[in-house]
Amino acid sequence: MSDSNLSGKPVIHAVDEFLAFLLSEHLNISKILVALSGGKDSVCLLTALANQNSKYQLKAVYIDHGLQSGSRKWREFNKQLCAALDIEFLSQQVQIDSTKASLEQEARNARYSALASLMDETTCLVTAQHLDDQAETVLLQLLRGAGTKGLSAMPYCKTFANGIHARPLLKTAQSCVESYISESKLNYIEDPSNQDESIRRNFLRHTIIPALEQHWPQVNKLLGKVSDNQSETQMILDELAQGDLQICENGNCLLISELKTLSASRQNNLLRYWLASFGIRMPARTFLSEIKQQLLLAEEGAEPVLELAEFQLRRYRNNLYCVPAKNLEVNNEQQWLWSLDRNFDAIPGQIIQYEQVLKLWPELIGQKVLVRYRQAGDKFYSPKKEHSQSIKNYFQEKATPNWLRDSALLVVHQDKVIFIQEKIS
Repeated sequence: MSDSNLSGKPVIHAVDEFLAFLLSEHLNISKILVALSGGKDSVCLLTALANQNSKYQLKAVYIDHGLQSGSRKWREFNKQLCAALDIEFLSQQVQIDSTKASLEQEARNARYSALASLMDETTCLVTAQHLDDQAETVLLQLLRGAGTKGLSAMPYCKTFANGIHARPLLKTAQSCVESYISESKLNYIEDPSNQDESIRRNFLRHTIIPALEQHWPQVNKLLGKVSDNQSETQMILDELAQGDLQICENGNCLLISELKTLSASRQNNLLRYWLASFGIRMPARTFLSEIKQQLLLAEEGAEPVLELAEFQLRRYRNNLYCVPAKNLEVNNEQQWLWSLDRNFDAIPGQIIQYEQVLKLWPELIGQKVLVRYRQAGDKFYSPKKEHSQSIKNYFQEKATPNWLRDSALLVVHQDKVIFIQEKIS
Protein backbone atom coordinates (compact mmCIF):
# COMPACT_ATOMS: atom_id res chain seq x y z
CA MET A 1 0.00 0.00 0.00
CA SER A 2 1.41 3.43 -0.96
CA ASP A 3 2.29 6.12 1.55
CA SER A 4 -0.58 8.31 0.32
CA ASN A 5 -3.02 5.58 1.25
CA LEU A 6 -1.62 5.48 4.75
CA SER A 7 -2.64 9.10 5.27
CA GLY A 8 -5.81 11.13 5.16
CA LYS A 9 -4.61 13.10 2.12
CA PRO A 10 -6.77 11.12 -0.36
CA VAL A 11 -9.86 12.32 1.53
CA ILE A 12 -8.81 15.97 1.12
CA HIS A 13 -8.05 15.31 -2.55
CA ALA A 14 -11.46 13.65 -3.06
CA VAL A 15 -13.27 16.60 -1.48
CA ASP A 16 -11.29 19.07 -3.62
CA GLU A 17 -12.18 17.07 -6.74
CA PHE A 18 -15.84 17.07 -5.74
CA LEU A 19 -15.94 20.85 -5.27
CA ALA A 20 -14.15 21.29 -8.61
CA PHE A 21 -16.72 18.97 -10.19
CA LEU A 22 -19.59 21.16 -8.97
CA LEU A 23 -17.91 24.18 -10.58
CA SER A 24 -16.92 22.47 -13.82
CA GLU A 25 -20.41 21.12 -14.46
CA HIS A 26 -21.87 24.65 -14.16
CA LEU A 27 -24.49 23.35 -11.77
CA ASN A 28 -26.83 25.79 -10.07
CA ILE A 29 -25.69 24.59 -6.63
CA SER A 30 -25.22 26.93 -3.69
CA LYS A 31 -25.92 24.55 -0.77
CA ILE A 32 -24.34 21.26 0.25
CA LEU A 33 -26.41 19.06 2.55
CA VAL A 34 -24.43 16.34 4.35
CA ALA A 35 -26.29 13.22 5.48
CA LEU A 36 -24.73 12.86 8.93
CA SER A 37 -25.13 9.61 10.87
CA GLY A 38 -22.31 10.28 13.31
CA GLY A 39 -20.32 7.28 12.06
CA LYS A 40 -16.72 7.65 11.01
CA ASP A 41 -17.50 7.98 7.28
CA SER A 42 -19.98 10.86 7.52
CA VAL A 43 -17.96 12.58 10.28
CA CYS A 44 -14.91 12.41 8.01
CA LEU A 45 -16.79 13.84 5.02
CA LEU A 46 -18.46 16.63 6.99
CA THR A 47 -15.20 17.70 8.63
CA ALA A 48 -13.25 17.63 5.37
CA LEU A 49 -15.89 19.76 3.65
CA ALA A 50 -16.00 22.20 6.58
CA ASN A 51 -12.21 22.62 6.43
CA GLN A 52 -12.19 23.53 2.75
CA ASN A 53 -13.79 26.97 3.24
CA SER A 54 -15.71 26.65 -0.03
CA LYS A 55 -18.26 29.13 -1.33
CA TYR A 56 -21.09 26.68 -0.66
CA GLN A 57 -23.48 26.95 2.27
CA LEU A 58 -22.87 23.79 4.29
CA LYS A 59 -25.60 22.06 6.30
CA ALA A 60 -25.87 18.65 7.97
CA VAL A 61 -28.94 16.54 8.67
CA TYR A 62 -29.36 13.58 11.00
CA ILE A 63 -32.17 11.15 10.17
CA ASP A 64 -33.38 9.32 13.27
CA HIS A 65 -34.94 5.98 12.34
CA GLY A 66 -35.76 5.20 15.96
CA LEU A 67 -34.42 1.65 15.51
CA GLN A 68 -31.52 1.98 17.95
CA SER A 69 -31.81 2.72 21.66
CA GLY A 70 -29.00 5.27 21.41
CA SER A 71 -30.43 7.26 18.52
CA ARG A 72 -31.25 10.29 20.69
CA LYS A 73 -27.70 10.37 22.04
CA TRP A 74 -26.43 10.16 18.46
CA ARG A 75 -28.57 13.14 17.56
CA GLU A 76 -27.00 15.15 20.38
CA PHE A 77 -23.50 14.06 19.32
CA ASN A 78 -24.13 15.25 15.75
CA LYS A 79 -25.63 18.51 16.97
CA GLN A 80 -22.53 19.24 19.07
CA LEU A 81 -20.22 18.32 16.20
CA CYS A 82 -21.98 20.78 13.90
CA ALA A 83 -21.86 23.48 16.58
CA ALA A 84 -18.10 22.99 16.92
CA LEU A 85 -17.71 23.27 13.13
CA ASP A 86 -20.14 26.23 12.95
CA ILE A 87 -22.44 24.31 10.58
CA GLU A 88 -26.23 24.46 10.55
CA PHE A 89 -27.68 21.24 11.99
CA LEU A 90 -31.01 19.69 11.04
CA SER A 91 -32.69 16.60 12.44
CA GLN A 92 -35.66 14.57 11.25
CA GLN A 93 -37.46 11.64 12.85
CA VAL A 94 -38.87 9.01 10.49
CA GLN A 95 -41.31 6.18 11.10
CA ILE A 96 -40.32 2.65 10.10
CA ASP A 97 -42.74 -0.24 9.64
CA SER A 98 -40.94 -2.97 11.58
CA THR A 99 -43.26 -5.65 10.16
CA LYS A 100 -41.80 -5.32 6.67
CA ALA A 101 -39.64 -8.17 5.38
CA SER A 102 -36.60 -5.97 4.74
CA LEU A 103 -36.12 -3.56 7.62
CA GLU A 104 -32.92 -2.28 6.02
CA GLN A 105 -34.76 -1.38 2.79
CA GLU A 106 -37.62 0.26 4.72
CA ALA A 107 -35.14 2.38 6.67
CA ARG A 108 -33.38 3.38 3.47
CA ASN A 109 -36.65 4.37 1.78
CA ALA A 110 -37.73 6.44 4.78
CA ARG A 111 -34.31 8.08 5.03
CA TYR A 112 -34.19 9.16 1.39
CA SER A 113 -37.81 10.32 1.50
CA ALA A 114 -36.92 12.58 4.44
CA LEU A 115 -33.80 13.83 2.65
CA ALA A 116 -35.81 14.56 -0.50
CA SER A 117 -38.08 16.87 1.49
CA LEU A 118 -35.06 19.09 2.26
CA MET A 119 -33.95 19.47 -1.35
CA ASP A 120 -34.39 22.26 -3.84
CA GLU A 121 -32.75 22.96 -7.20
CA THR A 122 -29.78 24.69 -5.53
CA THR A 123 -28.98 21.80 -3.15
CA CYS A 124 -26.50 18.97 -3.49
CA LEU A 125 -27.02 16.12 -1.06
CA VAL A 126 -23.76 14.34 -0.20
CA THR A 127 -23.46 10.93 1.41
CA ALA A 128 -20.26 9.29 2.63
CA GLN A 129 -20.15 5.95 0.80
CA HIS A 130 -16.57 5.03 -0.11
CA LEU A 131 -14.76 2.51 -2.32
CA ASP A 132 -15.24 -0.36 0.13
CA ASP A 133 -18.99 0.32 0.23
CA GLN A 134 -19.03 0.27 -3.57
CA ALA A 135 -17.26 -3.10 -3.63
CA GLU A 136 -19.80 -4.54 -1.19
CA THR A 137 -22.65 -3.21 -3.34
CA VAL A 138 -21.23 -4.83 -6.49
CA LEU A 139 -20.99 -8.18 -4.68
CA LEU A 140 -24.52 -7.87 -3.30
CA GLN A 141 -25.88 -7.11 -6.77
CA LEU A 142 -23.88 -9.97 -8.30
CA LEU A 143 -25.30 -12.42 -5.75
CA ARG A 144 -28.81 -11.16 -6.51
CA GLY A 145 -28.26 -12.05 -10.16
CA ALA A 146 -28.34 -8.40 -11.22
CA GLY A 147 -27.59 -7.25 -14.75
CA THR A 148 -25.66 -4.29 -16.09
CA LYS A 149 -27.60 -1.62 -14.21
CA GLY A 150 -27.35 -3.41 -10.87
CA LEU A 151 -23.63 -4.06 -11.28
CA SER A 152 -23.12 -0.36 -12.03
CA ALA A 153 -23.80 -0.06 -8.29
CA MET A 154 -23.73 3.48 -6.86
CA PRO A 155 -23.17 6.45 -9.20
CA TYR A 156 -20.81 9.26 -8.22
CA CYS A 157 -23.51 11.84 -8.97
CA LYS A 158 -27.15 11.70 -10.05
CA THR A 159 -30.27 13.83 -9.96
CA PHE A 160 -32.20 13.53 -6.71
CA ALA A 161 -35.52 15.14 -5.80
CA ASN A 162 -35.20 18.75 -7.02
CA GLY A 163 -31.41 18.81 -6.77
CA ILE A 164 -28.54 16.35 -7.08
CA HIS A 165 -26.97 13.61 -4.94
CA ALA A 166 -23.20 13.10 -4.92
CA ARG A 167 -20.81 10.69 -3.22
CA PRO A 168 -17.46 12.52 -2.99
CA LEU A 169 -15.60 9.60 -1.33
CA LEU A 170 -16.74 6.88 -3.73
CA LYS A 171 -13.22 6.36 -5.15
CA THR A 172 -11.57 6.63 -1.74
CA ALA A 173 -10.64 3.56 0.31
CA GLN A 174 -11.99 3.13 3.83
CA SER A 175 -8.40 2.97 5.11
CA CYS A 176 -7.95 6.58 3.96
CA VAL A 177 -11.09 7.61 5.82
CA GLU A 178 -9.77 5.95 8.96
CA SER A 179 -6.41 7.69 8.55
CA TYR A 180 -8.13 11.07 8.21
CA ILE A 181 -10.17 10.38 11.34
CA SER A 182 -7.05 9.35 13.26
CA GLU A 183 -4.88 12.26 12.08
CA SER A 184 -7.63 14.80 12.79
CA LYS A 185 -8.35 13.18 16.19
CA LEU A 186 -12.07 13.05 15.44
CA ASN A 187 -14.66 11.34 17.60
CA TYR A 188 -17.42 9.31 16.01
CA ILE A 189 -20.22 6.86 16.87
CA GLU A 190 -19.87 3.10 16.55
CA ASP A 191 -23.21 1.66 15.42
CA PRO A 192 -23.44 -1.82 17.03
CA SER A 193 -25.61 -3.06 14.14
CA ASN A 194 -22.55 -2.81 11.87
CA GLN A 195 -21.24 -5.98 13.55
CA ASP A 196 -24.42 -7.96 12.94
CA GLU A 197 -23.47 -10.52 10.29
CA SER A 198 -27.08 -11.61 9.83
CA ILE A 199 -27.19 -8.47 7.68
CA ARG A 200 -25.79 -9.54 4.31
CA ARG A 201 -23.68 -6.44 3.74
CA ASN A 202 -21.99 -6.93 7.10
CA PHE A 203 -21.36 -10.60 6.31
CA LEU A 204 -19.59 -9.58 3.11
CA ARG A 205 -17.65 -6.86 4.92
CA HIS A 206 -16.40 -8.94 7.84
CA THR A 207 -16.10 -12.44 6.37
CA ILE A 208 -16.16 -12.66 2.56
CA ILE A 209 -14.10 -9.65 1.47
CA PRO A 210 -11.26 -10.29 3.98
CA ALA A 211 -11.09 -13.85 2.63
CA LEU A 212 -10.95 -12.57 -0.95
CA GLU A 213 -8.22 -10.08 -0.02
CA GLN A 214 -5.92 -12.98 0.89
CA HIS A 215 -5.75 -13.88 -2.81
CA TRP A 216 -6.71 -10.53 -4.40
CA PRO A 217 -5.28 -7.75 -2.17
CA GLN A 218 -6.80 -5.08 -4.42
CA VAL A 219 -10.25 -6.70 -4.55
CA ASN A 220 -12.09 -3.48 -3.65
CA LYS A 221 -10.41 -1.57 -6.47
CA LEU A 222 -11.13 -4.42 -8.87
CA LEU A 223 -14.80 -4.45 -7.92
CA GLY A 224 -14.83 -0.66 -8.28
CA LYS A 225 -13.58 -1.14 -11.87
CA VAL A 226 -16.41 -3.61 -12.47
CA SER A 227 -18.84 -0.89 -11.42
CA ASP A 228 -17.20 1.66 -13.73
CA ASN A 229 -17.25 -0.73 -16.70
CA GLN A 230 -20.86 -1.71 -16.15
CA SER A 231 -21.86 1.93 -15.72
CA GLU A 232 -20.34 2.75 -19.11
CA THR A 233 -22.14 -0.19 -20.71
CA GLN A 234 -25.41 0.93 -19.12
CA MET A 235 -25.01 4.38 -20.67
CA ILE A 236 -24.77 2.74 -24.11
CA LEU A 237 -27.85 0.61 -23.39
CA ASP A 238 -29.77 3.71 -22.29
CA GLU A 239 -28.82 5.49 -25.52
CA LEU A 240 -30.07 2.48 -27.49
CA ALA A 241 -33.31 2.48 -25.48
CA GLN A 242 -33.82 6.19 -26.11
CA GLY A 243 -33.65 5.57 -29.87
CA ASP A 244 -36.05 2.62 -29.66
CA LEU A 245 -38.41 4.64 -27.50
CA GLN A 246 -38.67 7.33 -30.16
CA ILE A 247 -39.87 4.66 -32.57
CA CYS A 248 -42.22 2.86 -30.18
CA GLU A 249 -43.70 5.58 -28.01
CA ASN A 250 -47.22 6.83 -28.57
CA GLY A 251 -47.79 9.62 -26.06
CA ASN A 252 -47.45 8.05 -22.64
CA CYS A 253 -47.69 4.46 -23.89
CA LEU A 254 -45.83 2.08 -26.22
CA LEU A 255 -46.98 0.89 -29.64
CA ILE A 256 -47.07 -2.88 -29.38
CA SER A 257 -46.71 -3.44 -33.14
CA GLU A 258 -43.43 -1.45 -33.14
CA LEU A 259 -42.19 -3.06 -29.92
CA LYS A 260 -42.66 -6.53 -31.45
CA THR A 261 -40.33 -5.65 -34.36
CA LEU A 262 -37.38 -5.38 -31.94
CA SER A 263 -35.21 -8.33 -30.96
CA ALA A 264 -35.98 -9.97 -27.61
CA SER A 265 -32.93 -8.33 -26.00
CA ARG A 266 -33.89 -4.86 -27.25
CA GLN A 267 -37.48 -5.41 -26.10
CA ASN A 268 -36.18 -6.17 -22.60
CA ASN A 269 -33.86 -3.17 -22.67
CA LEU A 270 -36.60 -0.80 -23.79
CA LEU A 271 -39.14 -2.16 -21.29
CA ARG A 272 -36.66 -1.71 -18.42
CA TYR A 273 -35.87 1.83 -19.56
CA TRP A 274 -39.56 2.73 -20.04
CA LEU A 275 -40.62 1.30 -16.66
CA ALA A 276 -37.75 3.14 -14.94
CA SER A 277 -39.23 6.40 -16.24
CA PHE A 278 -42.22 5.71 -13.94
CA GLY A 279 -39.90 5.19 -10.96
CA ILE A 280 -40.32 1.40 -11.07
CA ARG A 281 -37.36 -0.63 -9.82
CA MET A 282 -35.68 -3.04 -12.21
CA PRO A 283 -38.12 -5.91 -12.94
CA ALA A 284 -36.85 -9.49 -13.01
CA ARG A 285 -36.24 -11.18 -16.35
CA THR A 286 -39.11 -13.58 -15.61
CA PHE A 287 -41.49 -10.64 -15.26
CA LEU A 288 -40.34 -9.21 -18.60
CA SER A 289 -41.17 -12.59 -20.16
CA GLU A 290 -44.59 -12.40 -18.54
CA ILE A 291 -45.16 -8.95 -20.06
CA LYS A 292 -44.41 -10.32 -23.50
CA GLN A 293 -46.53 -13.45 -23.08
CA GLN A 294 -49.60 -11.88 -21.50
CA LEU A 295 -49.58 -8.37 -22.99
CA LEU A 296 -47.63 -8.25 -26.24
CA LEU A 297 -48.86 -11.61 -27.55
CA ALA A 298 -52.46 -11.28 -26.31
CA GLU A 299 -55.25 -11.91 -28.79
CA GLU A 300 -56.82 -8.99 -30.62
CA GLY A 301 -59.39 -7.28 -28.39
CA ALA A 302 -58.01 -8.81 -25.19
CA GLU A 303 -57.30 -6.42 -22.32
CA PRO A 304 -54.98 -8.27 -19.92
CA VAL A 305 -53.59 -6.70 -16.73
CA LEU A 306 -50.32 -7.29 -14.86
CA GLU A 307 -49.60 -5.93 -11.37
CA LEU A 308 -46.17 -4.37 -10.80
CA ALA A 309 -45.37 -2.54 -7.55
CA GLU A 310 -47.93 0.29 -7.29
CA PHE A 311 -48.71 0.16 -11.00
CA GLN A 312 -50.72 -1.87 -13.45
CA LEU A 313 -49.51 -2.77 -16.92
CA ARG A 314 -52.43 -2.82 -19.32
CA ARG A 315 -53.06 -3.37 -23.00
CA TYR A 316 -55.70 -1.57 -25.02
CA ARG A 317 -55.80 -2.13 -28.76
CA ASN A 318 -52.22 -1.58 -30.01
CA ASN A 319 -50.95 0.25 -26.95
CA LEU A 320 -49.14 -0.82 -23.78
CA TYR A 321 -49.89 1.36 -20.74
CA CYS A 322 -48.28 1.71 -17.31
CA VAL A 323 -50.99 3.01 -14.98
CA PRO A 324 -50.52 4.11 -11.34
CA ALA A 325 -52.96 2.01 -9.29
CA LYS A 326 -54.05 5.11 -7.37
CA ASN A 327 -55.32 6.61 -10.65
CA LEU A 328 -57.88 3.80 -10.83
CA GLU A 329 -59.42 4.67 -7.47
CA VAL A 330 -62.64 6.60 -8.06
CA ASN A 331 -65.60 7.34 -5.79
CA ASN A 332 -68.40 7.30 -8.33
CA GLU A 333 -70.83 8.86 -5.86
CA GLN A 334 -68.89 12.12 -5.67
CA GLN A 335 -70.28 15.18 -7.44
CA TRP A 336 -69.64 18.91 -7.38
CA LEU A 337 -71.48 22.12 -8.26
CA TRP A 338 -69.35 24.30 -10.51
CA SER A 339 -69.82 27.87 -11.68
CA LEU A 340 -68.68 28.45 -15.27
CA ASP A 341 -66.65 31.55 -14.54
CA ARG A 342 -63.54 29.79 -13.19
CA ASN A 343 -61.64 26.53 -13.72
CA PHE A 344 -62.78 23.35 -11.99
CA ASP A 345 -59.90 22.18 -9.79
CA ALA A 346 -61.55 20.15 -7.03
CA ILE A 347 -59.50 17.07 -8.03
CA PRO A 348 -55.70 17.46 -8.05
CA GLY A 349 -54.27 16.89 -11.51
CA GLN A 350 -57.65 16.84 -13.23
CA ILE A 351 -58.57 20.41 -14.14
CA ILE A 352 -61.43 21.39 -16.42
CA GLN A 353 -60.87 24.71 -18.18
CA TYR A 354 -64.13 26.68 -18.09
CA GLU A 355 -63.21 28.36 -21.37
CA GLN A 356 -63.20 24.96 -23.11
CA VAL A 357 -66.78 24.35 -21.99
CA LEU A 358 -67.88 27.85 -22.96
CA LYS A 359 -66.30 27.43 -26.39
CA LEU A 360 -68.99 24.81 -27.04
CA TRP A 361 -71.73 26.36 -24.89
CA PRO A 362 -71.12 30.15 -24.70
CA GLU A 363 -74.65 30.79 -23.43
CA LEU A 364 -73.80 29.05 -20.14
CA ILE A 365 -71.25 31.62 -18.95
CA GLY A 366 -71.50 32.12 -15.19
CA GLN A 367 -74.14 29.42 -14.78
CA LYS A 368 -73.84 26.52 -12.34
CA VAL A 369 -73.40 23.02 -13.68
CA LEU A 370 -72.87 19.61 -12.09
CA VAL A 371 -69.58 17.72 -12.33
CA ARG A 372 -69.72 13.98 -11.66
CA TYR A 373 -68.59 10.60 -12.89
CA ARG A 374 -70.24 8.31 -15.41
CA GLN A 375 -73.65 6.78 -14.63
CA ALA A 376 -75.72 4.13 -16.38
CA GLY A 377 -77.79 5.49 -19.26
CA ASP A 378 -75.75 8.70 -19.69
CA LYS A 379 -75.86 10.29 -23.14
CA PHE A 380 -73.51 12.91 -24.50
CA TYR A 381 -74.95 16.01 -26.15
CA SER A 382 -72.60 17.91 -28.44
CA PRO A 383 -73.60 21.14 -30.22
CA LYS A 384 -71.63 19.84 -33.18
CA LYS A 385 -73.88 16.79 -33.58
CA GLU A 386 -77.57 16.63 -34.41
CA HIS A 387 -78.23 13.67 -32.12
CA SER A 388 -76.96 12.54 -28.76
CA GLN A 389 -74.82 9.45 -28.40
CA SER A 390 -74.26 7.02 -25.59
CA ILE A 391 -71.20 7.60 -23.43
CA LYS A 392 -70.04 4.11 -24.35
CA ASN A 393 -70.04 4.97 -28.08
CA TYR A 394 -68.30 8.27 -27.37
CA PHE A 395 -65.42 6.50 -25.59
CA GLN A 396 -65.20 3.86 -28.34
CA GLU A 397 -64.90 6.56 -30.99
CA LYS A 398 -62.20 8.30 -28.96
CA ALA A 399 -60.37 4.98 -28.38
CA THR A 400 -60.40 5.67 -24.63
CA PRO A 401 -59.05 2.71 -22.61
CA ASN A 402 -61.70 1.12 -20.42
CA TRP A 403 -59.94 1.94 -17.12
CA LEU A 404 -60.01 5.66 -17.97
CA ARG A 405 -63.71 5.74 -18.71
CA ASP A 406 -64.89 5.52 -15.11
CA SER A 407 -62.49 8.27 -14.01
CA ALA A 408 -63.56 10.75 -16.71
CA LEU A 409 -65.32 13.86 -15.37
CA LEU A 410 -68.71 14.66 -16.90
CA VAL A 411 -70.14 18.18 -16.97
CA VAL A 412 -73.92 18.00 -16.67
CA HIS A 413 -76.48 20.76 -17.39
CA GLN A 414 -80.20 20.14 -17.10
CA ASP A 415 -79.57 16.39 -16.79
CA LYS A 416 -77.59 16.33 -20.05
CA VAL A 417 -73.88 15.53 -20.31
CA ILE A 418 -72.48 18.48 -22.27
CA PHE A 419 -68.73 18.06 -21.77
CA ILE A 420 -66.33 15.21 -20.94
CA GLN A 421 -62.88 15.65 -19.43
CA GLU A 422 -60.86 12.45 -19.68
CA LYS A 423 -58.16 11.66 -17.15
CA ILE A 424 -54.63 11.31 -18.45
CA SER A 425 -53.36 7.83 -17.59
